[in-house]
Amino acid sequence: MFTKDTESFDIDRLLLISNKIDGAGYGASKNLLGIYKYDEGITLAIDRVPRDPSDPLPGKLRIFIPFDFLRYNKDTITKDRHGILAAKHFFTEQSYRTLRYEGRPWLWIDPPGQAVLDRTSVEIFEEGIELQIDFIPPFKSRRKLSGGRLRRLFSDTIPRIINELKATNKKRQILQKIRDTLEDQEYLRKLLKEENYIAFIADGSILPRRGETDFPMPNAIPFKAPDKYTVEFELRNHGVISGLAIPAGKVVVFAGANFHGKTTILEALAVAHYNHIPGDGREFVISVDELPLITVENRRIVRGVDISSFMKTLPGSVDTHNFTTENASGSTSQAASLIEAIESRVPGILIDEDSSAVNFLLRDHLLQRIIPSDLEPITPLIDMLPAIKKKGISLIFAIGALGDFLRVSDTIFLVSHYKISEIFAQGRVDLIKKAEEDLALGVAEPSKIRINKFEANLAHDNISTKQDKRKHLHIKHRVPLSGTIPDGKIKKASYEEIIISWRGRSISINLRGAIRKTLKEKAQVRALAFAIVYASKYADGKTPLSDIVDKVMTDIRNYGLNVINPYKDEVPLNLASFTKYQLFYSLSRLPTLKIKS
Repeated sequence: MFTKDTESFDIDRLLLISNKIDGAGYGASKNLLGIYKYDEGITLAIDRVPRDPSDPLPGKLRIFIPFDFLRYNKDTITKDRHGILAAKHFFTEQSYRTLRYEGRPWLWIDPPGQAVLDRTSVEIFEEGIELQIDFIPPFKSRRKLSGGRLRRLFSDTIPRIINELKATNKKRQILQKIRDTLEDQEYLRKLLKEENYIAFIADGSILPRRGETDFPMPNAIPFKAPDKYTVEFELRNHGVISGLAIPAGKVVVFAGANFHGKTTILEALAVAHYNHIPGDGREFVISVDELPLITVENRRIVRGVDISSFMKTLPGSVDTHNFTTENASGSTSQAASLIEAIESRVPGILIDEDSSAVNFLLRDHLLQRIIPSDLEPITPLIDMLPAIKKKGISLIFAIGALGDFLRVSDTIFLVSHYKISEIFAQGRVDLIKKAEEDLALGVAEPSKIRINKFEANLAHDNISTKQDKRKHLHIKHRVPLSGTIPDGKIKKASYEEIIISWRGRSISINLRGAIRKTLKEKAQVRALAFAIVYASKYADGKTPLSDIVDKVMTDIRNYGLNVINPYKDEVPLNLASFTKYQLFYSLSRLPTLKIKS
């Protein structure tokens, strides 16, 4: 924010400098640094220019635009956090739409995604807004500066960006709608917590996405909740909405044939902690907090996770109480990811049969008869459900082939052609009994034993001491050793991986797992990368990993996203908010991480 005492110059001075350095070497762009005034109180600050066009740190412009010029309802923007976040998203989107045609590649702002995130690309002040735009001074051949292109940027492109932000009736309506939707999303999240629900999918929601994008699929079938589970909430701006409310602390199964929408529902729930923009289709697909999708991650790094609840022994006398590997298998990777998610204090977990290791989920009835339990090293997830439920954690499954999960669920929803219906409790018993009679395979009895054991486990009755010990869920709160979270420099931050240069090494963090689809935009990944490095300040050899993450998130809440920017005294960076679980996920996959014994 600029003050009246800040030294500044008329924009004509900047245009003269642009002419003067035409054809000069790239270092001459330092002459552009300074603060310049347009008409009507608009101010341009050039805070940094890159050393050369390949400098990994961009140059940075800041443009302050008064509310008197913009002509929006100031209260809509500044009254509360909903208005501030809505305005940050709206003005970033509007600026990007102009820059993608007008300023590239010399001026750039990262586009926002389908979710409203806190971000640094726009700052909101009492008297106006401030845009933060990446800047590369235009050059011609052999890296000689182009004075003509510089003049056009400052005299034509930037004024056009500013003018495109001025209010029209349509733009006022769009901004107001984003703000009102955001307020209702947060209010609905509060109501869900109060009424002990973990998630909600509104009737009329469009869950399928278009191809590999995050945009809604055209002509998709709208979601409709089954009548018995339809719940209504009255919101402050959207009035009464209805939909499917999923109770907290339960085992819920979405069952159905392949390609009928089970995975689509889980993918929507995996991003339901975000507040999506109007028109996304998932505006009122809301969860109380992040619900991670736990999948197989073959060859993932694991550091010091206690997977003994699921793996009694592993080849080579591997310690399953302190499991560490560079190359986890399907079942061990999924077990480790599930334990890590619980360690990070998530309220619920999503499991898709299609992206899971079958031997981690269950053992079929015939193999239970053939292989004695004391020879089987894996305790399948289905047998650990009571222990997980005791911790108050919800489990939501997408099942198409493993019918045993129907027996142990609290609620089953049948998914057919993207439509949902409920299999009622008594109907479920009759359905399973009829299916077993039809199969006539003579292996139904072990299934009945399993469901009886499950129910008995929940009631804490008739359980031997040995069984009770085996079904206990071990969650170790891992403490990283001091100096094992790198405090180096970020070399790459992409949707696939983060690379940190540290002590002469390139440290790669793999983001290609289930987290990939929950990352919404590049500015978010960039912030996540800097948060990993920032977390190193709290790795003192005494603080658990989950507490380290909490400390980082608390600093961001108290001081803003720029607190994690190591260059904040030199240049503001384009950052967007990430989640606690996303940071925990990334730290858990650090190759350098070592856990205190």
